[in-house]
Amino acid sequence: MSALTRDKLGPNTALTLPLLGFLLAASLQVATPILSLFIYETYRLTLGEVGYMLSIYYAATFLSAIPIGILVTSRMAYPALIAGFLVMFAGYLAFAFSPTPLIFMIISIFHGFGVAVTRATQISSVTLQPLRNDTVVQMRNYTTLLGVGFTAGPGIGIVSVALLGVRFSLVVAAIVALLGALLALKTRSRSSGHVIPKQASVSKADLFNVMKNKQVFTATLLLFTLSGISSVIAVYAPIYAKESFGLPSATVVALFFGLAATASASRLLIGKTLTREKLIALTILSLIAASFGLLAVAHATFLLVFATGFLLLGFQQGLLVPLGALVIAGHTSRSQRVMGNSVGFGGQDLGRFIGPLIATLGVSAIGIPSTLSFYALVPILVLAFVMAVRMKPNP
Repeated sequence: MSALTRDKLGPNTALTLPLLGFLLAASLQVATPILSLFIYETYRLTLGEVGYMLSIYYAATFLSAIPIGILVTSRMAYPALIAGFLVMFAGYLAFAFSPTPLIFMIISIFHGFGVAVTRATQISSVTLQPLRNDTVVQMRNYTTLLGVGFTAGPGIGIVSVALLGVRFSLVVAAIVALLGALLALKTRSRSSGHVIPKQASVSKADLFNVMKNKQVFTATLLLFTLSGISSVIAVYAPIYAKESFGLPSATVVALFFGLAATASASRLLIGKTLTREKLIALTILSLIAASFGLLAVAHATFLLVFATGFLLLGFQQGLLVPLGALVIAGHTSRSQRVMGNSVGFGGQDLGRFIGPLIATLGVSAIGIPSTLSFYALVPILVLAFVMAVRMKPNP
């Protein structure tokens, strides 16, 4: 990293932000593979009701995204990170002991806000680099540890579910989130709050310019597709795996471990620079792999094929987040960066909300396999749009 970058960011940020990303991802991924199982088994709900409940859970993050982009500036970055992690900590604890579905849904509103604050602040801080190459390197480093966190989370989940059960694995997710809050607090106290470069507050004009930018919209569409597919897999694949193959909960979590391991390894394909040709090639790889992965999960009669589908889905989850974030960074000014990421990752949250909502209607009418087959068409349609827009990493 250049001396200029070190001066701007302070001595701890280059390591701290990736570590915070690791803790965010690990906390989320301890819980994500088991949330649908927890709701399904604890409240004795139907598949459709599980889908609706998790749609509300994801909607809370989506509805928080734009307000966070308007209100949170870099001056507030570490206080926002600390608050976000603490809300996640409290949310997971409350989930574990929520007595009714209604209370679970109320808690999910607060928890979703915490996730949105933590994620948007982190990703924006990574992309606020003075030099374009530094942005690519920092994004690669951040998303590599983010991927390690997405891999470690299910790994921790395998052990915790086997030893503690599904409910107390949510407590483990809470503890990981608390570690994130403590790390952010420690870094802020050491740096006197000046770790992240300062930026001006955004205006309504900034919001309009970001939202009408075709490149930002394309990146947002990629993130929307990613989350729509991943949320449907998170909601219905664990239940489908248990009912079709008779798998125990710990083995179901192991499937998500394989998905996350592929996602983590795939981020290394980005390298130190990102040309338009590489961007398009990696986008094609991720979307085609997602389509085949969905079909494998939907129609597998052998466990090996079913598990391979999870591995293929990992390419989409590993590549689209850093690629989308880098496109947004390349087509927004520094003052628009938090807003740009709030729009982009707001699209991701919208996908998490709409994905299970539509899938729930499909599952009720035609079953899980046919619904997943329908979703397999979505990445191909999005790929056609990406090619038509001529997506590129920078102007």
